[in-house]
Amino acid sequence: MNIDVGLERIDKFKVTEELVNTQFLSSNFKQLASPTLIGKIQNITRALIEDNVEKGWSSVSTMISLRQFIPALIGDEVKIKCKIFRVSGRRIFLNITVSNALEIIAESREERLIVNIESYNSHLINN
Repeated sequence: MNIDVGLERIDKFKVTEELVNTQFLSSNFKQLASPTLIGKIQNITRALIEDNVEKGWSSVSTMISLRQFIPALIGDEVKIKCKIFRVSGRRIFLNITVSNALEIIAESREERLIVNIESYNSHLINN
């Protein structure tokens, strides 16, 4: 396992019609849906860890918090930057910053646990 404090990853995506609130809440607001943003954050943090552990290992989210400041609108290019700020055994703690071209639109914290995929799946099936 090669997980160190300071390890980071950046990902970008464009907000499209498929990613807005109307797909989740029958809302009239045409902004990036919070469930979609959380999913994007969890995908990038999982990928960061998975790229730095041995084959057959990955991570699961054990806690995530999200604070949104302004909406991301259709057409916006969104950048997600995640950075490991603490490692405690198999527990990884990450800070996440979400921004558009002009400013920070959200901040998040996530805790992930490194797991052996086979053992984890076996535990899920047998319980």
